[in-house]
Amino acid sequence: MAREKGKPNKNKAFLLNRLKDIYGEDFHPIMSMAKNAVKLQSCADEDPNSNNYKIALEGWEKIAQYVEPKLKAIELTGNEGKDLLPSVMDTSGLSTNTLKELLEAKKSAANPLAEPE
Repeated sequence: MAREKGKPNKNKAFLLNRLKDIYGEDFHPIMSMAKNAVKLQSCADEDPNSNNYKIALEGWEKIAQYVEPKLKAIELTGNEGKDLLPSVMDTSGLSTNTLKELLEAKKSAANPLAEPE
């Protein structure tokens, strides 16, 4: 006989009951993880180095699995499976200034954090 949807299996139910015996009837593993993520975030805010933030981020990442759906990668293609954007652009009718602007825009897009000239 199958168990009801959403009802934990015997091993999970046993483990949760044991945790509640140890930590109290109000214990919930996800809420405990959230409390710990808040503590980790506080530590990272007090001592801002990349390792502390990495650890805090990992804590929040684990919590997010329980409250947000996972995003799926999607492939974007044009008509009949062709590339969405052309790889070659016809520039024969463009002025020199327009070509310079396009090259600058391409450089900016390739390195968005670069300082403007």
